[in-house]
Amino acid sequence: MHDIDRALFEDESEGGTWGEVADEYGTYEQSPAAAYGSPAGESETDELDAGELWGEVTRGTSDMALAAELLAVSDEAELDQFLGNLVKSAVSAGKAFVNSSAGRAVGDVLKSAARRALPQLGQAIGNYVAPGAGGDVGRKVGSWIGTKFETGLDLEGLTPEDRELQTARTFVDFARSTARRAAATPTTTPPMIAARNAALASARQVLPRLDAPRTPGAARAASGRWVRRGRNIVILGAG
Repeated sequence: MHDIDRALFEDESEGGTWGEVADEYGTYEQSPAAAYGSPAGESETDELDAGELWGEVTRGTSDMALAAELLAVSDEAELDQFLGNLVKSAVSAGKAFVNSSAGRAVGDVLKSAARRALPQLGQAIGNYVAPGAGGDVGRKVGSWIGTKFETGLDLEGLTPEDRELQTARTFVDFARSTARRAAATPTTTPPMIAARNAALASARQVLPRLDAPRTPGAARAASGRWVRRGRNIVILGAG
């Protein structure tokens, strides 16, 4: 078993395994053909309105602009809104998905991952994120993945500002991929398992150094200068 799999499947604090979560959640009665992100999944008229929980949908925004928006987050409510906008824009029938149990579990994973991947964000929202739909498992999965952004990206030689911006851009890619993968998962899959598997696969996709040693001459991530003006992030040289 690869180290990244072992770290996610073994819960050292409680002596169990991540795989045991499936027994805790049980199974679902929906058709195996249905996916969490399809209209055949959970209804858009769920108990909580997605607009109230996650904020309004943002579509067509560039990765650079989204990264700047993420870096400008100053509290937990703003992070919730940012992640909700991002998830809904990444998934078809996005409102139904963010209201589903799997969508909420994805939100928990992304929230914890963002806090650990971007230390300044962790300082803004605090050192602890209360478990939500994904429970303590979702928080731990997200937290572990968040710690791997520094080692999974080639940030050597970049200024602190460029490192933060590139990490934020990569997190945007990670969040989108996680949402899409989870939304495509059959509803027979327990929601936390769907979110966990989606996050693991997405981490491997956007953080290639997790699985592969650095090779000489590897392409360096694109960099860009930015400055903070009040609560706004201004990208320098962006057209």
